[in-house]
Amino acid sequence: MGGLPLGLELAAARMATFSVREVADQFGSAVPEPIDRAFRLAYESLDVGLACLYLRLTALRSPFTSELAEAVCGADVADDLAELCRRSLLWPIRGDRLRPTRFTILDTIAEHARVLD
Repeated sequence: MGGLPLGLELAAARMATFSVREVADQFGSAVPEPIDRAFRLAYESLDVGLACLYLRLTALRSPFTSELAEAVCGADVADDLAELCRRSLLWPIRGDRLRPTRFTILDTIAEHARVLD
């Protein structure tokens, strides 16, 4: 994966709101830091509650279930998990009749979150 899909997804999500030039300016052109910059933009766009929940989730061993996330975060987190997946900060692993849906956070992304906190 190398981080490229995350950066592309984050840039594509911004295209609905910003012009190509504005998105390019937001991500910059520094080649050594595109992943860090992409994550920073995504993380900083979270409201305080969602950012706090995301940091708690980074402490969980991946993959984890929504039930475990609720136990750790102390609230109904289904909508928040869906929003974090929509923003490509969390990835769902679809469940089936034998296993519930689980979620994973890439180690690289979790490390970035802990550094920003």
